[in-house]
Amino acid sequence: MTSATYGKRVGALLIDFLMSYGIGGAVFVFGLALAFSESTAGLGVFFIIVGPLAGLVIGIWNKVFKEGKTGQSVGKAQMGISLVDSTTGMPLGPGRCFLREFVFGLLNGITGSVFGLLDYLWPLWDQNNERLMDKIMTSRVVKSGITL
Repeated sequence: MTSATYGKRVGALLIDFLMSYGIGGAVFVFGLALAFSESTAGLGVFFIIVGPLAGLVIGIWNKVFKEGKTGQSVGKAQMGISLVDSTTGMPLGPGRCFLREFVFGLLNGITGSVFGLLDYLWPLWDQNNERLMDKIMTSRVVKSGITL
């Protein structure tokens, strides 16, 4: 297993981020525009609520279910990399992917985003290009050669 480069990991992260937050944010902004008109205010409030929920659902599907089952989120698939168990080389499964995201969010929240910053920068000086979360969850992001 060859570790993925930092650039590929960042590219995948940006694609995944834009997919969930971009879609959710666009729906939210559309709702804001509608909410300022008296005739469409109710529809605007609906989209203001649905936008962030849509982003959350897309993010959970992408980072927990899709990546858990195949090893590739949409971003990782585009960059030709996969998240796998460091000992077996198999995808983590939805449960471990959920735990990975939950623990990251928890540690990031507790440390006021210091953990997140360190976690995302850690592969720059790590011999195996691993994040701290890779070490915690015994996972690894590797070159897969499979792209969508």
